[in-house]
Amino acid sequence: MNQTSRLRSSFVLALFFALGLGLGSCSDGDSNGASAQSGTPAPLTETDLAINEYDKTVTEFVRVARRFKGGDLSVTVRYLELSTTTKE
Repeated sequence: MNQTSRLRSSFVLALFFALGLGLGSCSDGDSNGASAQSGTPAPLTETDLAINEYDKTVTEFVRVARRFKGGDLSVTVRYLELSTTTKE
């Protein structure tokens, strides 16, 4: 399995995990759904922030990886940094 496939698999797994947490937290005692209808977004949890940060990192990694694999050596250091970050 190459690095891009592992990266996509990790991202999909994180997305499913986030969706599972979001759907599981719908029963907050508000049975009439007023908070969902009010248009006020729910505050971001620590998990939401971690997923958002991971999404930004993956997006940047994919962009840098394309440039690196296309022959742009100016992104070599950033490519290596992001590759270790996405493995953590």
